[in-house]
Amino acid sequence: MEWTPEEEQSEFNQAIASLQRIHSSLLEIDAAVFNEDYKKYYKALLLFWREMDCVLNDKERTAIKDLKNISDDNWDKLKNAYSQKAGPVSIDKNVIQSFENLEMELRRLMQNHNMNFPKKSDPRYALMNK
Repeated sequence: MEWTPEEEQSEFNQAIASLQRIHSSLLEIDAAVFNEDYKKYYKALLLFWREMDCVLNDKERTAIKDLKNISDDNWDKLKNAYSQKAGPVSIDKNVIQSFENLEMELRRLMQNHNMNFPKKSDPRYALMNK
């Protein structure tokens, strides 16, 4: 007999752990942007993207993949800039913008999937109003 997801469902799942990892990656992103650490920014974005990928539908995944590919290309430019010069490095504005575009789209998708702010129909919303 073949197992199907409907037959066995755990009362426990990884939703909380996944949201904690997303939260941690967002904290890393904020710190990296604040400190202008664009290498760390890119790496934290990758963590955020990996966690979000499992909740995206095919259309969303395709759209975000284009932004990720641009960021990946700019990551290569960033690595080259750091490898060619010791000390402070001038970062191309387009590199930073590509990382920001990816981050903003991931945050929008997070909201679209109700992973950020609850909808008014969510029973937890009533508790927030008291």
